[in-house]
Amino acid sequence: MLASTREMRHLYALSTAISELIQSYMPQVASTFSQNPYSRTVYGRAVRTTAAAKFTVMWTMTTAPAHWHDFKPNHFSLLGTTG
Repeated sequence: MLASTREMRHLYALSTAISELIQSYMPQVASTFSQNPYSRTVYGRAVRTTAAAKFTVMWTMTTAPAHWHDFKPNHFSLLGTTG
């Protein structure tokens, strides 16, 4: 299982618990990234997908990896809330 899957589960659970969409974001650190499993809109069970995300969570790490497979987030930041 990808590490990203394990970390993203927490956001899906949070989205379900608060009944709100969450924008997950990982800054692009290399032009070779063709996929980015951390940058997506997260919605838990029974959450309306037509609304705007309530807030954005940015995943970061202390070094810039050469490929997203090497990305190992060691903290996240709340970028802001809407509405």
